[in-house]
Amino acid sequence: MFIAHHPFHVHPTGKQVLHPDPQSPFYKDDTSRFLWNALAAATAGSGPGSRGATCDPVKNKCPAGQVCVGWKRGDKDPSLLGTCLNATAHYVPSLSTRITCAHCDDIYGAFAWVETDASDLWAQQHGWPRDPMWCESNWPQGVPFIQLYLLKPYSTRVGVLLAGIGLTVAALAASLAGRRMFEKHLKRS
Repeated sequence: MFIAHHPFHVHPTGKQVLHPDPQSPFYKDDTSRFLWNALAAATAGSGPGSRGATCDPVKNKCPAGQVCVGWKRGDKDPSLLGTCLNATAHYVPSLSTRITCAHCDDIYGAFAWVETDASDLWAQQHGWPRDPMWCESNWPQGVPFIQLYLLKPYSTRVGVLLAGIGLTVAALAASLAGRRMFEKHLKRS
């Protein structure tokens, strides 16, 4: 069912940022790990059995139904290990349904993300539009969404630049004026 058997780069720099196990913290940046840990701690149950033993993602894994929250690094120092919690927070990669992971059962092996048409029949049966590769998801119209704008308007960027230049010039002028006043004070003494 694969229409292409070649792996492709997901990140523009070629760094492989997707992992076959979406819960693995190894390929997440610090912001993602922080947000995930905060959400997992907030959604963790408070009843008996909601907190488990110490954990890490390699040796001391949590049992099914629990997630490892607060892990920093290593697998021996208790202050750096996480705690198994009954939490509902999970990493959910928002990938196109036309992307699949080949050889994902071998976490330490050579897995690859490849293009597939396996979901096309299902999408047709349920009235979903064909998912283009550049699209982040194939959710239908009417589903709530959020838009992130990484680039501020030109006028804002120019304003910030001019404000920075103005503050730099003002700081330089204040520094020179202070230096002159100090030198005059030294000459009088």
